[in-house]
Amino acid sequence: MKSDQTIIRKNLMEQLNFITNLLVIKDKNIKIFDYFDAGTHKEVIDKLDDYPAPMCPRCLGQMAKYDFQKESKIPYLECAGYKILIRLRKRRFRCKVCGKMAFSETSLVKKNHQIATIVNQKITQKLIEKVPMTAIADSLSVSTSTVIRNWKLIQQDSSKLSDRRFYRPTFYSHLTNKEILEKLLSYSQELRQHYDLYQLLHFYFQEKQANHFFDLIEEVISCVNPIFQTVFKTFLKDKDKIMNALELPYSNAKLEATNNLIKVIKRNAFGFRNFENFKTRILIALNIKKERTKLVLSRL
Repeated sequence: MKSDQTIIRKNLMEQLNFITNLLVIKDKNIKIFDYFDAGTHKEVIDKLDDYPAPMCPRCLGQMAKYDFQKESKIPYLECAGYKILIRLRKRRFRCKVCGKMAFSETSLVKKNHQIATIVNQKITQKLIEKVPMTAIADSLSVSTSTVIRNWKLIQQDSSKLSDRRFYRPTFYSHLTNKEILEKLLSYSQELRQHYDLYQLLHFYFQEKQANHFFDLIEEVISCVNPIFQTVFKTFLKDKDKIMNALELPYSNAKLEATNNLIKVIKRNAFGFRNFENFKTRILIALNIKKERTKLVLSRL
């Protein structure tokens, strides 16, 4: 009987070691205790246990093992066609002198984060490859809002990033937009390089430095991501038009804004039965007291 239990325990340990290697979990302190099929996905039960007690960050006293943190649900990459959810319990430590609590840390997921490091890297990679955001969220088991929020932050002008701290549920901490952006860029060197290029082009465009804008495009077009190459080729194809838009003081922006306002008025009113009422509503919105009957040609 004892030999049978030994064989069963040995087979179980071999299976758990195989799962650890299959998931590419490099942290040796993480021990897999069990796994089961939840129907739509596989769940893996882990503990971050074999971790030496650190020194207290407050009083530099010796800390001791206390108990385990509440179970964290960490979405992971697909494995063998199944979505994986890791249930990780981190070891807590308590200082013997001042009583301060601390948690064990792991390379699997960063401190105060809920999404695995490798999943964040995959998100940035798929964003570069122009994969739809809903498809990214579905394949990596994260919310669509998380992907969209990260992508909008990357697109924003770096000089206009807010320095105000807000509580970020994804990271379980108060962070500024600059700190979140730095975390996102740390996952991919390629993304960081293209982000710096994008910000420099954006600066030249805002400052209306057309020559610097196109000189930089011609310099880097052969060594950037294929998606960037497609956009740059379009820019070079319409170079004359873009140069005119940057150098000349003329623009149809006001006309486009007026057309958009008219469409908004029509949509909000669900249409007008009387054209005169529609015209009056437009004149009120544009703050025009008297309708102009004489057309004036714009300068050429």
